[in-house]
Amino acid sequence: MTIDNKIDRFCSYFEHQSIVIGGLRSEPQDASEIAPEDHQIRFYQKVLLVTALDTLAGIRYSKEKYPCRSKRNRDRFIRFISEYSSWPSGVLVSLPFLLDDLNRQNSRGNKLFSFIKGKLDQFSTNEGILLRPEKIDERPDTLLAFARTEKEEESIWHYQHYALMYRYRNFLVHESREPGYAMEGIRHTEPEAYYHGYLNTPKWHLAYPVGLFIRIFMNSLRNMKEYLIEDEIDPYSLVGDTTRW
Repeated sequence: MTIDNKIDRFCSYFEHQSIVIGGLRSEPQDASEIAPEDHQIRFYQKVLLVTALDTLAGIRYSKEKYPCRSKRNRDRFIRFISEYSSWPSGVLVSLPFLLDDLNRQNSRGNKLFSFIKGKLDQFSTNEGILLRPEKIDERPDTLLAFARTEKEEESIWHYQHYALMYRYRNFLVHESREPGYAMEGIRHTEPEAYYHGYLNTPKWHLAYPVGLFIRIFMNSLRNMKEYLIEDEIDPYSLVGDTTRW
């Protein structure tokens, strides 16, 4: 079997898995045991998709080629989605999250806080609108220009969407739950993150719907395939032997 055949076979496997994951449903007779049904299915879909992303990241940054990075899951995961997911909003920094952090740091009145609050004050949760990250968030370089301490700079990177996605992944995998109180409902197929609010509550809630996870995974797989073809890499050579299991 040629390298190209192996790459096609490898990627086709994951493409098929994404279809199976997207098609997960509960049996009608089980519905009475699932409350709410859609929430549970959505959770399992996200878990399976981030597990598949972890797999691709581990192959891309294998211990043979990246012995240090392969041991640092956070670094590996974030770098992988930043390079392969084609997720434009991933590079942005969540201003609602960052503002909350600056509040906890008692950083009110400094330049970074004032800039963020001024932008968020343009929107109101009482308007009943959804906000895309590109509407409300900013790039790191824009925010770093206002930072005056090392802690502020660290906070900016801490709330970049790439980093938030990794922490979201940890809640799914290690705590068996979706974080936060964002509503997805009929918008679970949305291919992008969004903020929404609740009436008479000033905080914006961030939703990462299933559609976003599918989009990130399929983009990553497509770009990973291009990398494997260009460098003529047999992906199976980077997969651990499990013949004894």
